[in-house]
Amino acid sequence: MPTSNALRTPNDILAGRMQFLAQATLVLFLLAWVVWMAPFDDLLDRRGTPLGADYSMFYVSGQIVLDGAGERLYDQGEHQRRLHALFPGIDDSFCLPYRYPPFVAALMVPLAALPYGLSFGCFFAMSCASWFTAVWMLSRHLRILRGPWRRSILWAIAGMPLAWETMLGGQASMLAFLILCSTIVLIRGKRFILAGAILAMAAYKPNVMAFVGLGLIVRYPRLLKGMIPVAAIVALASFLPAGVKG
Repeated sequence: MPTSNALRTPNDILAGRMQFLAQATLVLFLLAWVVWMAPFDDLLDRRGTPLGADYSMFYVSGQIVLDGAGERLYDQGEHQRRLHALFPGIDDSFCLPYRYPPFVAALMVPLAALPYGLSFGCFFAMSCASWFTAVWMLSRHLRILRGPWRRSILWAIAGMPLAWETMLGGQASMLAFLILCSTIVLIRGKRFILAGAILAMAAYKPNVMAFVGLGLIVRYPRLLKGMIPVAAIVALASFLPAGVKG
């Protein structure tokens, strides 16, 4: 039988309000995004920004490597030319310089071989998977996510505008979130070598977790045993798509 309002505690009422606000925020945010992108005929929003915004930079970088033009990976003129070829109606002021390591562009090659809309869909699905996996990992190790507030907090996470903004905006932030959560969980399990190896993968955008990584290394020097080999492999992999010049 449903609990009557008279029998509900203040915590129950607050939890219910949190869930409603989270659900309403999620629906309104996604609805606003659909309206902003409609009618989806040219994959540009009302300001002339492409679907996924930041993702267009990843896509173009993968195209450049796929075409064997890795030496032009950091040529902004080349990026702009390809962006205009993809989106003839793009706003002329839209500009996203490629500022990631070369190996990231190499990893984008399979997605760059797909049509842009499908490619972004795959990237968005991977971002969601990273987000949900990270939250699932946290739910197993944070007491608050196993208590009576679990449902409300999970809904609050699901309705978080910042998370949806980064994913629909084509950013790779959820990968960094997953890397950080995985590293922390592995450290708590005293699996320092594997934790260091996972942390080294944050090299896809070093400035995102530079200070966090440094702090973890100072606290747990054993992370270096796993970090150094992976970092060396990543460094070597960066020469493949763009050469020494890149």
